[in-house]
Amino acid sequence: MTARLFLLLGGLLIASACVDRDPEPADDDDATDDDDSADVDPCPNPEVVWPDLDDDGFGNFLEEPTTVCDGPIAGEATNPDDCNDADPLIHPDADEVCDGGIDNDCDGLADDASAVEPPSWHPDVDSDGFGDPDRGEAACLSPADWWVEDATDCDDLDVTIHPGTQHCGWDVGGGSCLDVLEAGTSLGDGMYVVDPDGDGGDEPVETWCDMTTDGGGWTALLHPEGTDERLSPGITGSVVELSGTSPGGGCAPNPPFAGSPLFGWNRLTGGACGTYTAEWTFTWPNRIGATEVRFVGAMQGQTVRTLEINGNETAPTAEVSVDGAWCAFWNGAGASTEPARNDCADTTLEVDAAVYPFSSSADLILTLTSGPAASPTDAYHTGWNLHRLMVR
Repeated sequence: MTARLFLLLGGLLIASACVDRDPEPADDDDATDDDDSADVDPCPNPEVVWPDLDDDGFGNFLEEPTTVCDGPIAGEATNPDDCNDADPLIHPDADEVCDGGIDNDCDGLADDASAVEPPSWHPDVDSDGFGDPDRGEAACLSPADWWVEDATDCDDLDVTIHPGTQHCGWDVGGGSCLDVLEAGTSLGDGMYVVDPDGDGGDEPVETWCDMTTDGGGWTALLHPEGTDERLSPGITGSVVELSGTSPGGGCAPNPPFAGSPLFGWNRLTGGACGTYTAEWTFTWPNRIGATEVRFVGAMQGQTVRTLEINGNETAPTAEVSVDGAWCAFWNGAGASTEPARNDCADTTLEVDAAVYPFSSSADLILTLTSGPAASPTDAYHTGWNLHRLMVR
């Protein structure tokens, strides 16, 4: 049986069809029924329902309502509060989330302050891509175009100071430059903070990383010119006099030290004069499992010019004699410069570095032996220098 009802809903008079989903079948013997049957209400508890296509419990306010006698069924709701009846995740009881402009909770606002777990934005005053960790605001949208989600800048007023530079200590989650490169956190060539022995060991250290040469990932043991420290931490050196003397007792073999830079890189050097022959040892603790070392080297000595890597003698790539001074070179392609008189031990060639393997389970030990100087002893000296020294 269908009847027309007029219901007052929300201050509006809504005309609606009252639908009995399970009407009683017609009785041919109605004529014999008692006249009291006319007093029975066929729809005692009518309800108004709206289509709820996504079955989220909230009806479509754009659709016409229907009055039913037996309550809502699947696909119907007793309210018209859904703002998107095609998505069951969007309705008034949903959480607002940051999703690019969708009104999840049907309050008429998208990505507003009620959103759960919004990102944190930080000002980037110097526009270096790194935000100030001491200032921030949680919101779906950036407060301004110069705010970023990063919060790792240690000086937001200087564009040259940020994670990855020599001024800003930043643990990028690796023990070596190669770890940084493979983790995808490389910012190009520059100073990085790495932790060679991992959590719980020694403090992280700052070192220069070459992220471009020969595939990148090289940890520099000698840093470029202009860095705060010339040498990577942990390097030690010593010298032993094997033979010889020097007029007046001066110019004895000196321990290895970081010499003045040439071609943009600091050098490791050692030397002597007179008739000295000496052995210099340079040790770097290999806590990162490096297996390759690269460098450019030059050595001057009249009879002895040897370089060993962890006890294995490494032949020079070239040897020359200029005005009686014998020199040896270790380098990659491009060497063509001959040293001037008495300058071989100070020569730094602007050429490619040579690469040599060594064991990942051992420290790197370079042993350099040279001498004596050429005669006359006051015009020549003996010694060596290394630069662009890196491991990977």
